[in-house]
Amino acid sequence: MGNQDYKLNVAKKRIANIKESIKNNHPVDSSDKKWLQDQKSIYKNNPKGFDKERMIMLDSLIPLLGYDWREGRNYFNNLREKNINEIRELLKQRKPLTPKLLAWLKMHRKQYKEKPESFSHDHVALLNSFIPMGYNWLENNNDIKNKKIQERNVTEIRELLKQGKPLPNQLLAWLNRQQIQYKKKPDNYSSERIALLDSLTPLLGYSWKQRYRKREEKSVRMINKLSSALKSKRKLPNDARQWLNKQRQLYNAHPETYSQTNKKKLDALNPLLGYDWKIFQKPCIFLSFPERIAHIKKELESGNELQLAGKMWIAARKKMYLKNPSDITTEQLTLLNELNPLLKKPWNAPSKNSKLKRKKFLDHIKEIKQQNTSYETLTQRQKEWLQIQRKKYHQNKEGFNKEKVKRLNALTPILGRDWKKFVLKNRTSRRTFDQIIEEIINKLTLKIPLHQKEKQWLIEKRNAYKKSIISKEDIAKLDQLIALLGYDWKVKQRHDAPRKTFDQYIIDIKKALTTGGKISNQQRGFLSKQRKFYHRAPKQYRLYKIRELDNLSLLLQEDWKISKISYPKKLSFEEALAGIRHQLILNKKLSSRQKSWLRRYRYIYRKDPDSFNPDKLVVLNLLNIVLGYDWKSYEIEKDHKS
Repeated sequence: MGNQDYKLNVAKKRIANIKESIKNNHPVDSSDKKWLQDQKSIYKNNPKGFDKERMIMLDSLIPLLGYDWREGRNYFNNLREKNINEIRELLKQRKPLTPKLLAWLKMHRKQYKEKPESFSHDHVALLNSFIPMGYNWLENNNDIKNKKIQERNVTEIRELLKQGKPLPNQLLAWLNRQQIQYKKKPDNYSSERIALLDSLTPLLGYSWKQRYRKREEKSVRMINKLSSALKSKRKLPNDARQWLNKQRQLYNAHPETYSQTNKKKLDALNPLLGYDWKIFQKPCIFLSFPERIAHIKKELESGNELQLAGKMWIAARKKMYLKNPSDITTEQLTLLNELNPLLKKPWNAPSKNSKLKRKKFLDHIKEIKQQNTSYETLTQRQKEWLQIQRKKYHQNKEGFNKEKVKRLNALTPILGRDWKKFVLKNRTSRRTFDQIIEEIINKLTLKIPLHQKEKQWLIEKRNAYKKSIISKEDIAKLDQLIALLGYDWKVKQRHDAPRKTFDQYIIDIKKALTTGGKISNQQRGFLSKQRKFYHRAPKQYRLYKIRELDNLSLLLQEDWKISKISYPKKLSFEEALAGIRHQLILNKKLSSRQKSWLRRYRYIYRKDPDSFNPDKLVVLNLLNIVLGYDWKSYEIEKDHKS
């Protein structure tokens, strides 16, 4: 009896909640709905055993619910009727369906495809009633909506093409979709729809039934480039050559699927190319001597101008032959002589003006005097020559030739300026305070980011404000920027984000590595910094940090203590000197690092000879015997010669 009393109390509370919700026009709570459904199931399973007192209480809900709780509310049937009526009304008014109705139809379409036997004939007939009204629910094909989209897109395409503007990717994709759909189901396309799309053909330059691809347009452009270059006997453009190589790879990989249009057009270029475009041509650098000669002969016989690589190769053979004829074998000489009838002059004929005569000092002076023009109208080469003379003069005023100084001084009246004075580059006129303020205000109002120079200018003004060396008028003008900047220019801006701690970095790196990603440059910099701290003082480095970083090594698959970049070992004075002596004894060239080492000590010595270490000076002076010159006298290190 206790259990029945408990169930009655629960029923009273549930029924009271349901009544209150209905009377207040509030939705019934989901737990109360579930309880009501459970009562219906219990009653259907055992109508005679159902508690009569509870039944009386539940019957009191019927007027409020609007249906018998024993049967339950026929929700889905009511919803179906409601949605079908709404769809019919919208289709009659030629209005688009709401997202809610489209989702409901999508659910029915999916269920029908999975289990068509679960749909009754009446249900299918109701849904098929939309087809005469212009909507096929099975294919989600709304003729009214499609027609509006087609008209809008065709109008937009027509306007863009008339203006000579390129079509956006969205419209190109729509055209491609029309071609695919027409190819699959041409019956779905009415004569009116086809006529609408056909009206674009004259403007497009191709039929909409043929799919448009950007690569086809590129193919036409590249073939035209190749044809134009070959017919005018010019060098092939780099982009066209790369495209041709790519086409060869594509054709040889899948000849059956390669574009027949491209193949026919490229085959027509074979006579102009002098070879079959489908066959890989061995690069000239890998050709043997006879193959290179045959390649050059073929190029010259075709009437084309010899390419730069061929000219350089012949020039190299000529230089070799003129320097030492025995370097060219008799077989090679015979092959090279075969080129003479095709060349304008014999391949081994020495050039007449192989070396241009360098102008002497007096020639430059004479040329400037003859021109008799001011410094501004001199050629760039003449200005550079004067600059060199100026530099030499200022580097060694006492040692500079006095006769040269006299002759250069004689140019001063002609040039209109002293040749010894350095020429300052024309600086742009400096902007005033008001101009900079106005420019910053314009940028900030247009939401254009400030330039680094303008940011630096604001920093300078902040520093001037702190030192109290800025006027009140300027402060008032700068205060106008506060609202636009979003902060006070007088206060230094710092990053709001606090600096990451060691533990935070470790957590972030672990997270990045465990998710299969890569660590960022900032995290890589953190590891590099820890490596440097560790190697600087291994004993002082915290043990818990070593443990954490050692655990990371498993995820990194490398030891955090070892750098991937191999830095050169820092040599002591004695080791570096021994290395230089060893190189010189073996009659080998000094490395750039060794030359730099010598230059550094030369600079230190020249800067202050008195304070230079006497022991090092003695050892370095012993190098003079092996070097062949005084190590203190050369500004630019020369290659050692025996």
